[in-house]
Amino acid sequence: MKGGVDKGFCFSYWKLSYRRKFLRTLWFGLLVIPVALFMDVPFLGRVEEGILLLIAIGTFVAQAIYTYVSWQNEKRET
Repeated sequence: MKGGVDKGFCFSYWKLSYRRKFLRTLWFGLLVIPVALFMDVPFLGRVEEGILLLIAIGTFVAQAIYTYVSWQNEKRET
């Protein structure tokens, strides 16, 4: 997304620049992943909880890599 909001408050994730999306992804991941580590879901077993946690961490890492690469590409274009 070329020319997204890079300064000030923006409620919508989709209107942010890739730099801001990357920073928001890091903050969100650093706040949510530790909480998910200690969360206990009563109707799931330990294996299912582990699988869900791995999926969440994998999604976080993939999103962080994607937004970082997009940010770097956006920087090169300007």
